[in-house]
Amino acid sequence: MNLSLRNTALFSGFLISLLMSSAQAETTLPSTSPNIQYTGRTAIDGDSTRLAFPGSMVEIAFSGPSLTLNGSVDGSASHLNASIDGVDLPRVDLESGQFNYTFKHYLDPAQPHALRLVRRNESWNGVLKIDSITLADEGELLAPPTRPSRSILCIGDSITCGEKSDLIPPETIGLHTWNAERSYGWMLAKDFDAQIHLVSCGGRGLIRDWQGLSEAPTAPVFFERALPDDSTSVWDHQSYQPDLITICLGTNDFSQGIPEKEAFVSAYIKFVARIHELHPEARVLLISGPWFGEGDPKKEALNAYINETVDHFNELGQSFARAHFFTATYPGSELDAHPNALQHRAMATDIGQTIVDWLKW
Repeated sequence: MNLSLRNTALFSGFLISLLMSSAQAETTLPSTSPNIQYTGRTAIDGDSTRLAFPGSMVEIAFSGPSLTLNGSVDGSASHLNASIDGVDLPRVDLESGQFNYTFKHYLDPAQPHALRLVRRNESWNGVLKIDSITLADEGELLAPPTRPSRSILCIGDSITCGEKSDLIPPETIGLHTWNAERSYGWMLAKDFDAQIHLVSCGGRGLIRDWQGLSEAPTAPVFFERALPDDSTSVWDHQSYQPDLITICLGTNDFSQGIPEKEAFVSAYIKFVARIHELHPEARVLLISGPWFGEGDPKKEALNAYINETVDHFNELGQSFARAHFFTATYPGSELDAHPNALQHRAMATDIGQTIVDWLKW
């Protein structure tokens, strides 16, 4: 063999070795790996994990210089808040279809890192499916962070979802202005150092939707699901036992007028009884609609319906339920009727006073 051919062979061997080394440097793990921690409702589909409810959170502790999230969005879009090692990153905007999103941001490969992702928007905007994660340079998963000992579950509609909470000028309307992490429920969780599940869906009510129709899954229906619009995704209630459950429903039920009292109250009693059956140790706080102002017949009727529901359980000698009526009105702004983040902050403070008094947190 002449020198030129020998050098070519040596170089080719080196290149093949380098490519094999690079291929071995990456590690791809399924989304269901034990050290990938989810908070909020999820649905497992083989090795994939689907998230639809707003505020669902993924936490991944890892080593190595980067992490790639692999999956797809079924629907319009899924927007995520992201942070690494407690430092906020730019919003992650995932459009419909497949994605491979890499987080690197000059990470020190010699140090452990903690990635935190929070789903901002809600189910009808698009369902997020995480298939796997890819770690570079022989990175590995580390033990996930310890969860808070307290736990809260917030049931509701678009207000509970945090719809338009980021719609503060000069921001313009779009799906990116949903931000579950700036909803009153998430703020309560931060205030009281608690885990949080948001089980909420825009436009839905207790017995009907904002159009006055009952065809779409109402709160008692989607409460039983891991994905609100998928009847096959049954949620395992035993997997999350909250200390406090808040219910903020009625705004959509009353959108087309005041519903008949017997229909509404009987449905509310049945729903609260079901919740108590599943979570007998939890306190249940029934919250009034934040849109309705003083003197509004809708506010007066909804508050009366809530009181009648709570009274039903008190008369049975059961003291797990209580009502909370807002001391102010939170009607959004001239841009949109949904409360913005500043109003959610005030709502959380208002609700928090009842929690401190009742639960002594």
